[in-house]
Amino acid sequence: ATVLYNSEPLELVKKIVKTDRFGLDGVVAGYIGGLRKPILEDILEATSKVSALSLLVVGGPPKGQGGYSKMIEELEEMATEKGANAKFTGPLPYSMMGECYETCDILIVGHYVDERLRDYAIPKKLLDAMAYRVPAIVGPYEARRKIVERYKCGVVSDNWVDTLTELSNDKDLRQKMGDNGFKAFKMNYSWELQEKKLLSVYENLLEDDAGGDK
Repeated sequence: ATVLYNSEPLELVKKIVKTDRFGLDGVVAGYIGGLRKPILEDILEATSKVSALSLLVVGGPPKGQGGYSKMIEELEEMATEKGANAKFTGPLPYSMMGECYETCDILIVGHYVDERLRDYAIPKKLLDAMAYRVPAIVGPYEARRKIVERYKCGVVSDNWVDTLTELSNDKDLRQKMGDNGFKAFKMNYSWELQEKKLLSVYENLLEDDAGGDK
């Protein structure tokens, strides 16, 4: 079976992006995607315990769910109570994703899918982190764990405090993991490679159809 990844083109991720880092200081951990309150409460709890670490949260509620304003209000209050330096941008256009990844020194990859599917799903955010040279923290789910461990492009952990502390204190390690991720993305996952696979699938289908007409 041919596996196609919904990844970014190399020409896009190689573009130089200017960012004001959304006004955040120091090392920035990012969470990008559909916002679910339980995981964000855990992330705020963890980042509040890591010194000199800021948090960038980009996204809105999952499709079909409302109540975004109330959720953000509660999360902002929680961030203030815990002393977490967090910025909630709300949903941003696709054209700003490069700026978001450029801001992040670390990316926390969320679960994104139902628990029964997590071992099989490879989140696009993991591939995006690799493309933009950002080390990723992923949960211990099979498909994403294999990528992170094989290419040494992040950390597999569900202990965010320890992992965020380790990565925020080690710039060289972050850079090495980011470079590893980009190399793996370029060699295996970029959209240019997916296009070639897709064309090959179509060519094989056309050949099969032509063969069946004889």
